[in-house]
Amino acid sequence: AKVITTVLPAEYGHSAGGAIVIVKKSGTNQPHGGAGLLFREGPMQHRRFMQPARFEQTGNSLHFYQPDFNLSGPVFIPKLYDGRNKSFFMVAGQYLKERQGEQISWSVPTAEELNGNFNYGGRPGVNAIFDPRTTTVANGIWSRSPYPGNIIPKAQWDPVATKFLSQKVWELPNLPGSPLVNGVSGNLQLARQKTVDWVNYSVRMDQQFSSRFKMFFNWSFNTRTSFTPNLDVVDLVYNTSQRISTDAQTTSGIGTTYTLSPTMITETRLNYYRFRNDTTWPGFG
Repeated sequence: AKVITTVLPAEYGHSAGGAIVIVKKSGTNQPHGGAGLLFREGPMQHRRFMQPARFEQTGNSLHFYQPDFNLSGPVFIPKLYDGRNKSFFMVAGQYLKERQGEQISWSVPTAEELNGNFNYGGRPGVNAIFDPRTTTVANGIWSRSPYPGNIIPKAQWDPVATKFLSQKVWELPNLPGSPLVNGVSGNLQLARQKTVDWVNYSVRMDQQFSSRFKMFFNWSFNTRTSFTPNLDVVDLVYNTSQRISTDAQTTSGIGTTYTLSPTMITETRLNYYRFRNDTTWPGFG
């Protein structure tokens, strides 16, 4: 494989940014094949630079598997067709399955906040909540009166807000968190898991009609699905991170090579490429 940048040669068309050229080998008269597996588990993950604890000591998990296989040779059907020296095939597959867990902190509303209580136990450093209906203007100066005890009475709640807050939208805090001017921060910590899945298949067929005329066909298909959820919002309708997106790419081509003379050849190629993105999102059905 090689990467072509700047101005592309004419046979690759016009593309801004460059192109990746991959050469797929054809089969031979002898069958060949292979398989492999690259994997990594949590105990194999080294401690990162400036990280005081090992990977598993931080409560994280890791599962990384990348198997692959390939098979090539002549097209041979006993008693029907002998493709040696004429017809060849190559098939290959690559996969990636990654599962990685990590501890993540979020900021979620406290039970007091969900009931209109922004007093935070009298802790300092938190802004007062003012009643907008008490706004007055005197000598060009705007002023409002704070709610007593920083508590907004439920009688003043909008019906839509009341119905919305009656549902369990957020996860409940499991840490005290830090009081800031706009509320409590970092009061939820949970272990989430990232998932990544790749699947890639390749097929190549070669046909030699004569010493001067050859033809090939190739087809590749790969998909990628990734999912990294946020756990602070438990109602999936309101959780934008619950979107699962799958990319699917198909590439196929057919080409011929004809030798006109010992110093001149002609090539003809036709290629097809399609990219598709499928997305599922609970908030949109």
